[in-house]
Amino acid sequence: MMKYLLAILITMGAWVCTTTPAMAQSNCEGETVDGQKSGHWKCYYDDGTVAQEGDYEADKKVGEWVFYHSNGNMALKGTYTDDKETGKWLVYDETGSQIDEIDYGD
Repeated sequence: MMKYLLAILITMGAWVCTTTPAMAQSNCEGETVDGQKSGHWKCYYDDGTVAQEGDYEADKKVGEWVFYHSNGNMALKGTYTDDKETGKWLVYDETGSQIDEIDYGD
């Protein structure tokens, strides 16, 4: 049920969960090694507000990632392992209050 709610929130545009091709090319900054994303990356909304940030290893999301509402408040925080969501993810409303927790397991 929680994963279904997460999908609805993404569809409604409540927060950014993945980079769009345009964002990946023009609104993100970070390092590349041999043409693959590596290290800490940040992506931004058109107004310059941070949309998401986290680390890559060999072009895959790893470690803690944080996604933000367009007003700058945290929207979602969780961990990636080998480009897949793992563990508990926390969901926040636009005021910054935690409204849900999603457990992706290991």
